[in-house]
Amino acid sequence: MELLKTNKKAPLAWRMQPENLDEFAGQEHIFGKGIGYKYPHNYKGHHVDQQYMINNKLFFFPSDQGYEKIFKKRLSKRRSR
Repeated sequence: MELLKTNKKAPLAWRMQPENLDEFAGQEHIFGKGIGYKYPHNYKGHHVDQQYMINNKLFFFPSDQGYEKIFKKRLSKRRSR
């Protein structure tokens, strides 16, 4: 893998890819590695009220069609907790 990182003719994506999990950019400098993380499967209903991101941003807005309509009701209950 080191050869790919030094070979200028190799595609940029190959040169930039991490070699192991420790090379992934994360937020360890803010939270520490795994500190305060609650594994959802250890809790009733496999859900934990825990903030995973620093900012509360919504990335998914279900429509009122098909299964998304049912999912929208569930999601609004969960988001209102």
